[in-house]
Amino acid sequence: MEPTEHIHETKTRLIEQISVMLGGRAAESLVFSEMTTGASDDIAKATEVARTMVVEFGMSELGPINLDGEKRRYFEQSTVSQEMAAKIDEQVKRITDAAYKRAASVLLKLRKKLDLLASELLIKETIESEEFQRLIGPKPALLPAKA
Repeated sequence: MEPTEHIHETKTRLIEQISVMLGGRAAESLVFSEMTTGASDDIAKATEVARTMVVEFGMSELGPINLDGEKRRYFEQSTVSQEMAAKIDEQVKRITDAAYKRAASVLLKLRKKLDLLASELLIKETIESEEFQRLIGPKPALLPAKA
């Protein structure tokens, strides 16, 4: 099954994507009770999606407002006050924390399947989507995410 590209994303789908991005860190915590640097790129991407939701798409408690305007060049100063920047950071953290908790909850619920998949990956290193679905099963319908 090929991934589909969406022109317009819903808040629910974006939060689901952030949860997936934070799944590696959640798995590290669940399995090893430890963190590594391995999830750093996914964390950066998840944070960027959450920030974009807040500052460009108006998908936070700050309301339907674009706080970023045109993409600024690195030498331009932001027009956002320190107070608003703190509120933006708070909203980004709220979104990423909720997505992380969701990822951790799903992994905890599916721990046996996680262990099965990890064992298979230790043997084969990579698996195709058909084998992944055979091991894990089809993707269940998820409840809408809350942030």
